Amino acid sequence: PRCQSPNARAPAPLQRTRSIMETDSAVTDLLETWEDYLLSDVLGVSLSARLAKVKQSQLMASLCEELRAEYAQTGERPKLVSSGLVDRVLVTRLTEFPPNAGVVVYLLRCYENANKAGGTPLRGKNASKEAERQEAFQTAKNSIITYFHLTVTNPGMWRSDASVEGMQAFVMALKNPGASPMPRGFMDHLVRHLLENSELSTFVPMLMDVIAADVDRLVALPGGLATATGLIPIYTALTNLSTQKEICRAMAESPFFVMPDDLTGSKVFSSTLIGKLLMYTIDKESFAARDGLNLVEEYMRTAPGEDLEYPNLVKLGEVLEGQRKQYTQIALAAHGLVRNLLKEPTLRERIFQWMGKVCDLNVEKKKTAVQHGMVRADVSDDLHLFNLLHLLLNMCEPFCNLDTEKGLKLAAKVDLAFFTAETRFSVAKDDRLAVSGENLDRWLDRRNLARIQQFQAREAALGPAAKSADGEGTAKLAAEPRSFGTVSEFLGLASRVCHLCVIPAVSRYNRVDRVIENMKRQKLRLEQLGASGGAFRQLRVQMELTRLSAELEKEVLWRLQMNSVLFDTNFLTALLSLLRLQSYSVMRLAAEEANEPQSTLTRLPLPQPEDGSLFAALPDHIIEDA
Repeated sequence: PRCQSPNARAPAPLQRTRSIMETDSAVTDLLETWEDYLLSDVLGVSLSARLAKVKQSQLMASLCEELRAEYAQTGERPKLVSSGLVDRVLVTRLTEFPPNAGVVVYLLRCYENANKAGGTPLRGKNASKEAERQEAFQTAKNSIITYFHLTVTNPGMWRSDASVEGMQAFVMALKNPGASPMPRGFMDHLVRHLLENSELSTFVPMLMDVIAADVDRLVALPGGLATATGLIPIYTALTNLSTQKEICRAMAESPFFVMPDDLTGSKVFSSTLIGKLLMYTIDKESFAARDGLNLVEEYMRTAPGEDLEYPNLVKLGEVLEGQRKQYTQIALAAHGLVRNLLKEPTLRERIFQWMGKVCDLNVEKKKTAVQHGMVRADVSDDLHLFNLLHLLLNMCEPFCNLDTEKGLKLAAKVDLAFFTAETRFSVAKDDRLAVSGENLDRWLDRRNLARIQQFQAREAALGPAAKSADGEGTAKLAAEPRSFGTVSEFLGLASRVCHLCVIPAVSRYNRVDRVIENMKRQKLRLEQLGASGGAFRQLRVQMELTRLSAELEKEVLWRLQMNSVLFDTNFLTALLSLLRLQSYSVMRLAAEEANEPQSTLTRLPLPQPEDGSLFAALPDHIIEDA
């Protein structure tokens, strides 16, 4: 206060701020008190030297002089409710005083400041100005959104010392919601602005380009799961974006979620963004113990038929435990993202179509020769399929608990016609639960005369078997185009992916130790052979050793990968819950069609029925896998 004596104690900053706010006179001769405070609280700038010192905001001296000259000429005071003034303040701030943290971060903070300052209304003598003040806050938010849009789409628009600007800076803010969360209402406001200006269709592809480039960079890096955890912030960024329905619709039309026509099993995951996000893997470096010992190399050095020494087995257990925790983190982040994406109908359809395509392009994995590398096939990596199965198991979790009333209600919604309708994938080449006489060899050993006679008697009792449309004598219902609920979609896709990755992996795992042992014996013989002989023989032996060592490393790495993934108790618990639901649904259908208690069902395979029995037309893996 001016009446204070020079010797009086200076008031605290908070008291001094309050004393200025309580005065009737304007802080400057240009703006009213509340207007200059709004600029200071929201944008961190001021047109008053005194208020700039009190609030520690940036003084806009040059703009202040311009406004004074205009006021002297026109006699009209500038008003904050005019977007033109807020625009001039923002342009001056960003041009003359570039924010240290970067323009994108600064604008996000300004929007958050507007939320906080606008939530505290004026009181006392200034209460009558509250409606005009709220209008000014909205004007300021509109200007912030406008310049945010311009900044992220034109990163070179402003001079900035920040290491990252433009759309990259926006993606970084989306990735780290804990450190710099999106201000309340910011994304809604941004989407409205983009729609009003017809810019959404160009903004979203630019944004997705940046995210896709980040995904490609991470997938290509070595380091296995340690590198793959870098995908979690990208999952977070996409999850934040997926809360906006309009952005999800634009994402569905972008090339990142549209499959190309010329797809193969090895390329199906890299064909769309959702597939790339599931391409995390466990490489050789992921099996490095804390002391630097690589357990893959150590396992290769063991003698044929021997396992790792006990201290190294302990280290392997620690490594596997760490890998499973990382896997769980990544799988949960992927689940949160896909759950949001599936809320948008077009995007849901694209994702389900892609999952069905994965199933169709990996049918060859069922063949034993492909599983053991005897025949090369263009199929997806085992771990990529396991990643997809992890995701689907998390999606199935709510309705896989048959011990609760809610779980039983959801299980009742399972429609097994999903398997025969071929909406997502084809089961045309699969054996069915019912067969005709000429296809009985697929099910029964010809030496089992009692079972064959039992089958023939039941077949004769039914009369002439109905032949399928393809003439192969297997039960088949006509595929009708129809839609299914998400419960049936998730169960059907999870069951099919399980059949294509878990069952072949178990079969291969049961034989991999023998394969590794044989390779080690061959390696020992080659090393002994190379110790004698001429230079030419040694060269040939060395080339063969190099090839054999690469094959041995591949088999050892696969075995340890399966130790990590296939024997994870959380994964096995979820998988068994799925198979339990699958078996429950099949037995319920069989009992309904047979109109008899489940305990008196006849033994498989069923004779070919004359009517269109859904149970008889189901692929046999729906029972065999469990």
